[in-house]
Amino acid sequence: MAVMGAARTYCSFCGKSDLEADVMIVGPVLAFICDECVVLAVEIIAAKRAERKLKRDVVRCAACVPQPIQFVASA
Repeated sequence: MAVMGAARTYCSFCGKSDLEADVMIVGPVLAFICDECVVLAVEIIAAKRAERKLKRDVVRCAACVPQPIQFVASA
């Protein structure tokens, strides 16, 4: 929360003021992010990481699948 008489700060992502947010974090070059946007960012990062892991797993799995020529050769 802000101190009385201090200039208002606003979340650079959602526009909430420091009065509306429980916590306002200041970053470099006077960028601000509120606690709710931090939670949302963490969720987005987790989803992106899970998506990348799934893609890597699919690629690994595809590499293990025999090619048609391998079926013919073993028959």
